[in-house]
Amino acid sequence: MASSRTFLTRVIILTTLSGSIACCAEALPQSGVVRIAEFYRLSSQIDDGIWPEWSKVVSPLLLITQDKEYLTRFPGILEGFIATGDGFVIRNRQFPAQLQTTFTPFGPPSVIAGEPGATASKTTTPWEITLMHEHFHQLQFAQPGYASDLSRDVGLKPADAIHAASALARKCTVLQRFDRHFDKVSHLISVSEPLMLTEAPPLFKGIAPPGVG
Repeated sequence: MASSRTFLTRVIILTTLSGSIACCAEALPQSGVVRIAEFYRLSSQIDDGIWPEWSKVVSPLLLITQDKEYLTRFPGILEGFIATGDGFVIRNRQFPAQLQTTFTPFGPPSVIAGEPGATASKTTTPWEITLMHEHFHQLQFAQPGYASDLSRDVGLKPADAIHAASALARKCTVLQRFDRHFDKVSHLISVSEPLMLTEAPPLFKGIAPPGVG
């Protein structure tokens, strides 16, 4: 009798667990699949035409829906994620749904974005353009050691570090300061105030454009 009760208990537990896994591993809606496929199609056509070997950069993407997060093209399955069987792994949502950014929560830099309607993009075309911009940050992060070293060694914020790293990788001669703390890398590259590349015409007759201060 005891063994029968033990057997039934195990069946109930396994049934409950399998139901939970099936619930959590629901497939990404088709609209999301299409948008992500279009992002990777665009990147494959654009990457190396702009920057040599951009296409070789690992380019995972995390899509945030209302209550789930779908990760794709990540090298391996991360703890806490469950494979859906269609190229994605899934977990319950942890990040704000309005995000459109690139950072390193799992290791390799990931493009992390909510669905278009939840973000500042609002519609699909601006959303795809923003993802391509974020994909460029994946390339910047991939510059050998630069961004992480600058962030650690001179105390640059991550966004400033990847811009400075890109300038160094491209062997630029001057880094324009704008409102960033690039003086921290002035021992590596010349830092100057922003300059106008060309004279701007007057906006109206007799009214000159403001200078850059």
